[in-house]
Amino acid sequence: MAAEWSTAFSFRDGESGFRQRRGRREAQSFDIMPMIDITFLLLIFFTVAMTPDAMTAVDLPPARNGMAVSARQAVVITLADRGNGQAEVYLADGRLPAARLPADGDFNEAIGRYVERGQAEGKNAVLIKAEGNLLEGEVQKTVAAVSQVPQVRLFFAVLEAER
Repeated sequence: MAAEWSTAFSFRDGESGFRQRRGRREAQSFDIMPMIDITFLLLIFFTVAMTPDAMTAVDLPPARNGMAVSARQAVVITLADRGNGQAEVYLADGRLPAARLPADGDFNEAIGRYVERGQAEGKNAVLIKAEGNLLEGEVQKTVAAVSQVPQVRLFFAVLEAER
């Protein structure tokens, strides 16, 4: 018997009937950038939302290297807390009503005159006594006013709250 070839199907134009070999598949990659972003966002969230434990608070020992200054040999400025971190300034050692710096008037000029009067009496040191819960900016404002007077040595004292 002779073999006969027959065409049982037909191809459209341009098709050959054989499966074409597909190009090589590229290796799939996994993009981890979103995972890194989420990790950093979680890290920031937990850092900000954390409440410090009171048991981890550290009591610092008193300073050993500070120089002592006598309140009698220095011009003393007392910064008291009004209750909101804002300072009430007294041009004396303590909260003397007569020595309270008035709110009106030039702050720098009033402190400068007070320090210069002390220099005329032979007091070249200025002792700023501030309560411990004052805002830093309040103390810095007073330091800036004192530093306008030349040849002044500046000392600080922190008044801690009674426990």
